[in-house]
Amino acid sequence: MAGGPVNRPLTHSRVPVATYRLQLHHGFRFVAAQALVPYLAELGISDIYASPFFKARRQSLHGYSVTNPLIINPELGSRAAFNALAKSLKARGMGLLVDIVPNHMALSHDNPWWLEVLEDGQASPYAMFFDINWHPPHRILDGKVLQPILGAPYGQILEGQELKLTIEEESFRINYSEHKFPLDPKTYGMILTHRLDSFIEELGEEDPAILTLRGLITLIEHLPACTVCSKKKLQERQRQKEILKKNLWLHYQGNPAIKKFVAENLAIFNGVKGDPKSFDLLDRLLRLQPYRLASFRVALDLINYRRFFSVNDLIGLRVEDPQVFEASHGLLFTLIRDGRITGLRIDHIDGLYDPGGYLRRLQDRLAEVRGAPAAGAQEFYVVVEKILAQEEALPQEWPVAGTTGYDFLDRVNGLFVDPRGLTHLKQIYTRFTNLKETWPEVVYDKKKLVMESLFGGEVEALGHQLAVLAEQDRQARDISKNDLQAILKEIIAGLPCYRTYIRTLEVSLQDRVFLEQALSAARRLEPVVDPLALDFVRRVLFLDFPPNLPEDQKKSGCTLSCAGSSSPAPSWPKAWRTRPFTSIFLWPP
Repeated sequence: MAGGPVNRPLTHSRVPVATYRLQLHHGFRFVAAQALVPYLAELGISDIYASPFFKARRQSLHGYSVTNPLIINPELGSRAAFNALAKSLKARGMGLLVDIVPNHMALSHDNPWWLEVLEDGQASPYAMFFDINWHPPHRILDGKVLQPILGAPYGQILEGQELKLTIEEESFRINYSEHKFPLDPKTYGMILTHRLDSFIEELGEEDPAILTLRGLITLIEHLPACTVCSKKKLQERQRQKEILKKNLWLHYQGNPAIKKFVAENLAIFNGVKGDPKSFDLLDRLLRLQPYRLASFRVALDLINYRRFFSVNDLIGLRVEDPQVFEASHGLLFTLIRDGRITGLRIDHIDGLYDPGGYLRRLQDRLAEVRGAPAAGAQEFYVVVEKILAQEEALPQEWPVAGTTGYDFLDRVNGLFVDPRGLTHLKQIYTRFTNLKETWPEVVYDKKKLVMESLFGGEVEALGHQLAVLAEQDRQARDISKNDLQAILKEIIAGLPCYRTYIRTLEVSLQDRVFLEQALSAARRLEPVVDPLALDFVRRVLFLDFPPNLPEDQKKSGCTLSCAGSSSPAPSWPKAWRTRPFTSIFLWPP
């Protein structure tokens, strides 16, 4: 693997000399990879560079849609098959460099953590694992997470009978296409009490089926809501929820009268095509859930969770939280401790809230699991997938060997471009297109386009947080929210790098240079926006707080600046590497 500029002297436990990428999937498993090892060894390959192999979405061809980082993907083979591959490599003195995805997971019914969040909302022990804004600017999503997975508007999908209420695997669920959405157990009562009076008339008050249903309804009534906050209530909900689900499934399977009653109710809730009113019950039930099903188009404005770029079904993980970090890296640490893995490639490092903090914690834990003393130990070989701007260097404090080599490839490709023809090409290009935009102008325009067409919700949410902070500042409270929003867009469009790395009250020299360039671009808005707004945003970005500012407001400002430092990240590569190809332009040498 070609690394970018090495960030520090090479003191790593093992440095790959020649890597060979293997894309593992259900058609190319561990056994097939092991069969190639002798041949690769003869070629002089020092390390296999393997695609992610933790459990991913079914039949994934790339492995980046992880659903469970604590299990080896069974589609690739067993744990024994993986161990055999690692053993074969070790026998030939070869290493295994593995691609890992700490930034995000797939929104899938194969993801047990995510299913818990859909079922319990904020009451789920896994709610804090994911980067969700449970109280976004749009109040219709207060306490809910948006699920923009519908292929058409919600009403059309609902009345087209594409949302099916079912009972399976101990719970009520909504099925749509390949998606499965568990219901909040607190809302089971709406299904079990429907037509209950007529069922009682049919069987009698003392019938075992009626007594059982009443018992289930009582469990539901005593179940704490998914909005509870206290630890005691959360634990009580988890305990009672499992009891309820097990009893429901037991009696549904074992009592024909209850099974018939529930099945008939499900048919009623699922409505009749052509009769819009017949879907009212299901609509009401869905409105009670801690998620909102919506058309994929709604994500542009209403998204309230961090995504991998604009991919709606990949949600950001909060690995900056120690609990989430440990839970999501358990199997990885075990495989490294056992000597199966000898190096790591970190996917999309710039998606993380605090990349430097993550990398330091990773190296510290790797030193522990390898039994190496923290001080003076050789670092584990880690490279990061990172797009560097022309004048940008990796932060010196990052404990990595370098980048995966995008910058190196740019330089190598430059060897094949003869700059002597540039002037002639520019003349031909200008005559043919009648366009005179420079490359920086193209990138700026495409950043604005990307923000408007893909990341409107994220930018609006950041602007809302900035407005809330301004309201707490007597010098800034009268600044228009629209001005703040406009300035944010200009700063993101004008930032000459992927992102900045502000995490404490200190702003690095490199970050200051980049932010000053972005602020200079934003000043083109004067006198359209209030100059006070520009000064306020500058103070927030540079953490330049008044001495008399209360500590809680300083903390809020620091949090916002930290969040803002990563907000440009998705728009930069889209604008720089992808979107220009939707226009005719001359790529600079």
